[in-house]
Amino acid sequence: MTCLVTAVDYLFIVLGDFLGLGWLERKLFSPFSFAVAAAGNAIWCNAGILAGSTVKYRFYSYLGLTALQIASLVTFTWISYFLGLFFLGGMTNLVVLFNLWISGGPISPGPGKWISWALLSAVFLYLGFSLLGRRQISIGRTFIPVPSFHIAVLQVCLASMDWLLAGTVLFTLLPQGFGLGFSQVTGTYVMAQITVLISQVPGGAGVFEGMVLLFLSRKINGEKVLATVLAFRIIFSIAPLIRACVFWGFHEIRGMGQSGK
Repeated sequence: MTCLVTAVDYLFIVLGDFLGLGWLERKLFSPFSFAVAAAGNAIWCNAGILAGSTVKYRFYSYLGLTALQIASLVTFTWISYFLGLFFLGGMTNLVVLFNLWISGGPISPGPGKWISWALLSAVFLYLGFSLLGRRQISIGRTFIPVPSFHIAVLQVCLASMDWLLAGTVLFTLLPQGFGLGFSQVTGTYVMAQITVLISQVPGGAGVFEGMVLLFLSRKINGEKVLATVLAFRIIFSIAPLIRACVFWGFHEIRGMGQSGK
């Protein structure tokens, strides 16, 4: 089950890249371009955004994109990444607060709801800009199109599904009957990933595990939480990263062999 959800999640990540290629008016859908997008994103997601962006530049050069097009696509992916994180983070926090209100539980007047509205406001501002803002941005003599409103909405939807499915993988790995709802676990996952982004540790190694352990060990035995996050790391991060590196290495060796002929 977890492997299937992981595969579907990476499919949504790849669809986000093809949305960006469509925005750039580059229709490159093929089995090879799909493999390039999947491998590039596996490294991008699990080796750190900065290192992953360099790898994605190399990967998309295989498809004949110019340096400016690749930079635009990587920026598009970055924006989508944060849009999905902010939208899902804001919504899950509000859902948790709503469930507490429905159940009659105490709702803390802390900063949780304000953080939720701040995250959602950033998403709505982006959507508003895509609806009412400029249609293109000029860089010297080059013009880069601003995503239209329907593309911006698809950015939010695809990226949110990415984060939601990743949270689902973590949820399904937790022991049965642990007493936490899906929205609480997803919210924990999102907050851990925000911490990873702030820390800038490649792949969030140690930071992600520590944050999930901190949040969930209040409700679940710490050893079980640690076993869960380690299983999550292997299934969701390490296995796709190894496959992507094998694909990259094979293609680089193949390219060196062809260039030497």
